[in-house]
Amino acid sequence: MVKRKLYKWMFKKIYFRICNIEQGFFMAGYMDRSNDCIRLENLLNKYKEYIIY
Repeated sequence: MVKRKLYKWMFKKIYFRICNIEQGFFMAGYMDRSNDCIRLENLLNKYKEYIIY
């Protein structure tokens, strides 16, 4: 139970940091780096079940 909450908290923290980094790259005009962050976000969403549980 505690382990699951920790993994969930870590996932949320990492996911939102990646979103913030992606927005920064987008605002600065680095489209390739922004797209890489979006791909990473998609991978995290795809494997969310495996990471948290």
